[in-house]
Amino acid sequence: MVNMFLPSNISESGAISTINQIANLIAPQFVFGYNTIEDNRQQAWIFSLEALPKYQPFDENGNERPLANFIYVHVFRRFLNMYRDKCHKPCPIEISSGVMPEDEDRYLRWKEKNTSLKNILVPTSLAEGIHSYEDDVHNELENKETERIIDENLNINLRSYYLKMKSGVTIPYSKRMAVIKEIKTILNVEGVL
Repeated sequence: MVNMFLPSNISESGAISTINQIANLIAPQFVFGYNTIEDNRQQAWIFSLEALPKYQPFDENGNERPLANFIYVHVFRRFLNMYRDKCHKPCPIEISSGVMPEDEDRYLRWKEKNTSLKNILVPTSLAEGIHSYEDDVHNELENKETERIIDENLNINLRSYYLKMKSGVTIPYSKRMAVIKEIKTILNVEGVL
């Protein structure tokens, strides 16, 4: 028997069944690093048990709120937070127009820390292929003259994606490839590549 807080309209077996279904549904979506599906099922149970005391079976109008919806949203958000906390920390400085010289040390420390977090959680065989490609692009972008050329010529529609890439934020694959294609075109036209 599991000792848990339950509203009067929910049976223990119904709550266990609901939590198991949600844990089985969400667990495979958040497998990263050393977390396995089984680890995530257990973590989903912990998140669910923490959420049960907050569950209110009826809203202010008397409409019933399904336990499954409440648990799913709570557990899903907690997994998103867990993933963010273990894999990526937000940049501590504003970089919308590039890194200012006085903020460069803070930016480099943040970038090194995030790279370390990601490297811990990415298998080596995958990391080598990803990092070799990204390092080539990154080394090219570190050249100040190249950055100036890109800043002056980059299509305004791609600028926000470009700045996100520079700061280490993951963007959709299609947008990333569009930015890389545009940068290669700019650098070819300017004779840098």
